[in-house]
Amino acid sequence: MEDLAIQFHGFSPSQFARTYVRDLMAKVHEEAPSASHMKVTISKVDERAFRGLVRINSHAGSFNAIASGSSLIDVAHQLFDR
Repeated sequence: MEDLAIQFHGFSPSQFARTYVRDLMAKVHEEAPSASHMKVTISKVDERAFRGLVRINSHAGSFNAIASGSSLIDVAHQLFDR
């Protein structure tokens, strides 16, 4: 799982939220092509908005997903679904 990087900008999530997001994104990474690199960035835009970006780079190509929502968990689920 060393090829999965998750960054949080503009806020510090609780340990529970950090672990939840990591576990959810690990499931996405398991479905990515082998030897892929996945970077997840979730930013707090303002008091009521978060934005997330997933980038997967692999020998099969690059894949991106963007999501926004009112909570960290909502954004993580949107990224998972995409």
